[in-house]
Amino acid sequence: MEILILITAYFIGCFNTGYYLTRILTRKDIRAVGSSATGATNVSRILGKKGFAITFTGDVLKVVAIILIAKYFTDNIFVIYGVIFLTFLGHIFPIQLKFKGGKGISVLLGGLLMINYFYILFLIAGLIIPYIITKNFTISGLMSLLILPVVIYFFNKNIYDMIFISVINIFVLFTHRKNIYDFIKK
Repeated sequence: MEILILITAYFIGCFNTGYYLTRILTRKDIRAVGSSATGATNVSRILGKKGFAITFTGDVLKVVAIILIAKYFTDNIFVIYGVIFLTFLGHIFPIQLKFKGGKGISVLLGGLLMINYFYILFLIAGLIIPYIITKNFTISGLMSLLILPVVIYFFNKNIYDMIFISVINIFVLFTHRKNIYDFIKK
């Protein structure tokens, strides 16, 4: 059953809310606009704040839903990590969109919410100072994500969460490499 849940997680991750929302409402491929990602920030370039909210919520809820299903069948934390990771990978590399999807932030936030909602509070707190310095929300968020494993280690002593989030962070940095490059270039 756990293998089936893990496979399902990837395919649920492949459902990119922003892609289908934009396609239905405008008949455009969101991947041909702005950052070429299917995520909420890029969708907001075409559909505004409502598009952002719907996309963000849909992408968070897909990981929350599959985690709730997984938790019904198992309490194995490594299966839960696998569910989050595969949903995250499905979101970034959706098979039906030729492996060109979102950047994974909404899915990651949904996963963090389900692992320990205090991690979201740490992320928000960790975002404030970098934002004051950089005036760039994306870079501030990435900086906050990078310090999250350290915060987890010192406040929660959960080595598994720390390692898991560190691994996810590598993928998040990869998906945001252009944002990082543009920021450094400025």
